Amino acid sequence: MSINYNYSIELARSQDFPNLRDTVYVDHVGATLYSRSQMEAVHKDLMSNLYGNPHSHNASSKLSTDTVDQVRARILQMFNTNHKEYSLIFTSGCTASLQIIANCFRFGTGNHTCLLLNNVTQIAECLFLIFVILRILRKEKKNYLFLDAQQGVFCYLDDNHTSVQGMREAVADRTSGIFCLDEQELVQAICGAESSSPVAESSVDPESINGEATLPPTVPQSLVAFPAQSNFSGRKYPLEWVLRCKQSGLSVPSRKSSESEKWFVLLDTAAYVSTSPLDLSRVQPDFATVSFYKMFGYPTGIGALLVHKRAWSSLDKQYFGGGTVAASTSKGRFHAFWKSLHDRFEDGTVPFLNIISLKHGMDAMQKLAGNMQVVCDHVFAVARYFYQHLSKLQHGNGQPLAEIYGGVNFETSCSQGGVVTFNILRSDGAYIGYSEVDKFANLHDVHLRTGCFCNIGACQRFLSLSDKVIKENFDAGHVCGDNMDLIAGRPTGAVRISFGYMSTIDDARVCLRFIADSFLEKPVTIPAFPNPDCPSNDSGPKVRKLTDIHLYPLKSCGAFKVSEWEMGSKGLLYDREWVLVTDAGVTIGQKKIPQICMLRPHIDLESRRFTLNFPGKSDFL
Repeated sequence: MSINYNYSIELARSQDFPNLRDTVYVDHVGATLYSRSQMEAVHKDLMSNLYGNPHSHNASSKLSTDTVDQVRARILQMFNTNHKEYSLIFTSGCTASLQIIANCFRFGTGNHTCLLLNNVTQIAECLFLIFVILRILRKEKKNYLFLDAQQGVFCYLDDNHTSVQGMREAVADRTSGIFCLDEQELVQAICGAESSSPVAESSVDPESINGEATLPPTVPQSLVAFPAQSNFSGRKYPLEWVLRCKQSGLSVPSRKSSESEKWFVLLDTAAYVSTSPLDLSRVQPDFATVSFYKMFGYPTGIGALLVHKRAWSSLDKQYFGGGTVAASTSKGRFHAFWKSLHDRFEDGTVPFLNIISLKHGMDAMQKLAGNMQVVCDHVFAVARYFYQHLSKLQHGNGQPLAEIYGGVNFETSCSQGGVVTFNILRSDGAYIGYSEVDKFANLHDVHLRTGCFCNIGACQRFLSLSDKVIKENFDAGHVCGDNMDLIAGRPTGAVRISFGYMSTIDDARVCLRFIADSFLEKPVTIPAFPNPDCPSNDSGPKVRKLTDIHLYPLKSCGAFKVSEWEMGSKGLLYDREWVLVTDAGVTIGQKKIPQICMLRPHIDLESRRFTLNFPGKSDFL
């Protein structure tokens, strides 16, 4: 085992994560887990203190305001920066942070004129003026109104979360181009820009610290977005890209950059910061997005957008909610935003109780796991152990059991996070659908993730799914989140196992054991056929007879024993077909009600009747 494995977490695991008893949770990129001491601290805090609405001015309101400010400062400190360099805007999560940028980033800084028309006469006069201008343009054979408009472009890596991909629809009408690049294309675009005249890094004058400065008119502003870590494969992208993109921009196809063009960098750190340290004093993206439940497990529905001071003036906010303006009028279109960036972007009352709870998440992680570098090393050690053993599993004929995606060999935690994504193969090389793997995982109480993980770009790249195939699969009925895992023998998604700071080597072993036991095809022993002229050899292969078949139609209940049974498309007919649920739809297993193992099912195929029997009770359906 690696020297970086944190053995102390095994003791903390048994004490602070009782919900993991007899369960293996390996979906930490989806959401990590909260600890018992963390939740106890949250409840004690809320029961001991009176927190009021921060927009009021009473004592409980002031306590909330002060505590929220303390948490804001502590989060900045956790990322090795401060409020002078970055403004931290609390949001509902990474997606909401990305939406702010999509709606507010200015791709061009030319002045815009807005007319407020108060009556029918003014409207008629305005329409007449537009008509005259259009007639003139038509006569001059011009097809544009603004001859000097300059807009930047939006570029994003294909290996990005759907929430980044969705930004393109919000910015489409405000850019001069949208470019989706794979890793090789992005590197070429960076190198191409560096070999030409460098673009000046975006700068800001002192007035912009108060949010008042604007860049010169008609300066195009471009935005490039990529993740610090892929949520699909765990691949960590080079953080030096941030500085290179800011200094030189990108050289994208069929477009000539302006010498005055400014390039801004959006770094999605949601998957990265859950198990890796982020130093914003060294890596300085213009925008960084965070979801805190991926770091601490609790609370959900709270994230942050971090904006570097150089990028404050690049955001142009239109909508204003409660608490974001210093003054406004109800009839005339007058409003004045607060000077502080986070005050102007945090519309309405912030979820102050959730924000206050974050400090207990930070405390718990530091107490149980140490600093983030210790977490990073530990998670990498567990993931590498799993990867190394999974990659060595072979069927009896020597064919690999798994097809692993990512393109790295877990050489260093600088290039790979605690994620292993793969598909299972049969001995003939055919794929086993991820839904089937998920069902076997549930039977072994292993909680993993299947599908495309809201990252269709990486899914398309690693599974060789063209845009045409995606559309054909959709026409065939496949949608995100369904169980249509194979179409024409090709996978539509994959299996992802990801580890967190409370994961252990035993978690990796259980995952490997269930995969091997469920899908590994062992060598088949071919019986010898003795020569009839030779005396028989009692030491030869023995003929074995199947005496009983045990079916489990109802999960966690007893077996139904038969001597012969029909086969269905998925194996023995009705085997593991049903599960008990409560009125609320929550599944019931032996962990919750151990006595259900005494339920004895019986199926009569002729009458198509399914009966359950419990000792001392009459049969019931």
